Amino acid sequence: MAKKYVSLTFPENLIREPVIYRLGQDFDIVPTIFKAKVSHTEGWVILELNGEKKEIENVIAYLKGRGVIIEEGGREILKRETGKKISTVRIHLTFPDTQTRKPVIYEIGKKYNIITNIRRADMTERAGWMDLEISGDDADIDRAIDYLKVKNIKVNPIEGDVIE
Repeated sequence: MAKKYVSLTFPENLIREPVIYRLGQDFDIVPTIFKAKVSHTEGWVILELNGEKKEIENVIAYLKGRGVIIEEGGREILKRETGKKISTVRIHLTFPDTQTRKPVIYEIGKKYNIITNIRRADMTERAGWMDLEISGDDADIDRAIDYLKVKNIKVNPIEGDVIE
């Protein structure tokens, strides 16, 4: 039996869902809540996950796939008092022909633990543009945008609710 401590910060769209309940129902683990702060706009929980190591890894992958920001650690994580702040940024990307066939949106979601939401796009084999909404920790968003720029993708902010 393995044990892992995690701090979970939920995006606003998951706050009203019974995510922790689902962990106990859908996976062979026992989640124990040590600290929590949940309101109509934010959700943060520190859990102890007990179960087989592989099952705990499955839970973490599931949560990341749902857009939960996860910090893993030992008992020191129990000293935390707050979760990370989740922001949402809308950006317009212009792709050079060298990047149109590469999975850069997938890569930034996976590598930087951010949620990506393609709102509009026009891509061909030679060029393209995309309006992208990204949510996550501010530092992770900044690293993802820097990564896109390194790939020679032009990144411009979208002002207001142009996408809506």
